Amino acid sequence: MLTAVPVCGCLWAYGGADGTSKLWRRIGCGAYLSLMGYIIAGMMVSWPTWQVWAVLPLLWIASSMGWGVPDSSDDGSPLGRLWFKILKRKNETRFNMSEDTHRRVNIAVRSSCASLYSLSLIPLMVIGNWWLGGVFTFFSVVLVTAIIKTDHMIGKYNLEEFFVGACIGFGAYLSIL
Repeated sequence: MLTAVPVCGCLWAYGGADGTSKLWRRIGCGAYLSLMGYIIAGMMVSWPTWQVWAVLPLLWIASSMGWGVPDSSDDGSPLGRLWFKILKRKNETRFNMSEDTHRRVNIAVRSSCASLYSLSLIPLMVIGNWWLGGVFTFFSVVLVTAIIKTDHMIGKYNLEEFFVGACIGFGAYLSIL
């Protein structure tokens, strides 16, 4: 299951690279975690359980939300637009957004996504009876997105996206220990 860290990191980064399908992260990561959970649950309780497959649609939904913040060059994701409407100052639009508002919206969006990623691991947490994985996933994704700037690249792959996927994989590993 520890292989989930590099595999999910690579699938997440590949799914976010230019010219590739987002399905690599939306289906690939969830399918890999579900399969690993299914195999490990089978070893732990002597019969594989179907609940681990719930990770796949839950992670699909969570990763489909997007975390783009609206600005002058982009409409942003639906989640980003929602948080912008909530946190913007009077008379502020996406074209004249202050740095402070952008920072607050960015933190709110990424924290919301981190929460959804953590919640998508609940089927694994139930089997492993180890809730630390969800807590780790939430805080590590928020921390990674706060520290790593989105322009750090390794080839055409975004380093931040690799670490977000790796954090989700490690959270899944912790959940099913």
